[in-house]
Amino acid sequence: MVGNDVVDLCDRDADMATYRGSFDARVFTRDEQMQINKASVPSHQRWRLWAAKEASYKLARQIDSETIFSPRKFEVQPNLTDARATVTHKDARYFVGFTESSRHIHAVAVCDPSEFEFVIAGVEPVESMNSDDESAAVRAFACGAIAEHLAVPRTSLEIRKNARIPQLFIGNEPTGLSVSLSHHGEWIAFACYDALPSHDASTCDIAPTCQQGEMRVA
Repeated sequence: MVGNDVVDLCDRDADMATYRGSFDARVFTRDEQMQINKASVPSHQRWRLWAAKEASYKLARQIDSETIFSPRKFEVQPNLTDARATVTHKDARYFVGFTESSRHIHAVAVCDPSEFEFVIAGVEPVESMNSDDESAAVRAFACGAIAEHLAVPRTSLEIRKNARIPQLFIGNEPTGLSVSLSHHGEWIAFACYDALPSHDASTCDIAPTCQQGEMRVA
């Protein structure tokens, strides 16, 4: 199973001036708020924590579709030695890897650190578009990358949603691979977990060292 989230750091939604002053208190634990305040770039740390929570929530929903997103209950503890974090939610633990730049943060969540080896992930910028177009763009992006990985025609792949959870099909047959999609602002991203013995998923971009939808909480 896998979850992912992307944050466009240049989007208006990432500008704290557009939020009420209570946002951090509603979304982050006291420890997380301290992490934000102590960070060299507080805004980056804020959205890094948010992306970790969102990616972990998407993973949790694949395990239990009844999971509710209550941000403070997904508690993030960053690793001190690499660009990863551990997220706890109730009795579960998730492990999150990041790739980021000055313009975006991409988070990928798995159930065990060893599972990063089996993740295919990608993130890329797109021109500003409406939500429906972004949804189509991220599906096309994911299907193209996964088709190349599986060595099948791009046209044979389709991503459908069941209870808002993406599912990958080859023709009309479910693949059994876990897929997560995200888009925000001018960025789209995906992650796919493939541990099937016949496949080699050693193409994950979620590196152990730092390189370089829908975000708003009501």
